[in-house]
Amino acid sequence: MKEELNDIENSDLEELREVIYTVKDPGPYSSDENVIKAVDEWINSKKTTREKVFKLLSEKADDLIYACMLGLFYHYGIGVKFNRLIAFTSYQYAAKSSNDAFAQNQVILHSFFNF
Repeated sequence: MKEELNDIENSDLEELREVIYTVKDPGPYSSDENVIKAVDEWINSKKTTREKVFKLLSEKADDLIYACMLGLFYHYGIGVKFNRLIAFTSYQYAAKSSNDAFAQNQVILHSFFNF
């Protein structure tokens, strides 16, 4: 019998944000595999899917924190096809519109290392 998947809520996304910020060192030596693994472990613990989390983040992309997280999903291809340009645009939106150091660092790193 197939296990039913759970829906996720805003409070769940806040928890995921903390997981990502804990694992993701915004320095040039951070490990992509560690970020992907941590996100996948969190998704599995919530009994949901990458696609459901991505969909909820997409619906909340006007919120700066979620825009940055959405960029991360595009950056790593989590629940969506990898897209460097959309990832950069999401990080840039979040960085220009807030004091979020994580988003600002992501823009800087992508500018120097990925483009």
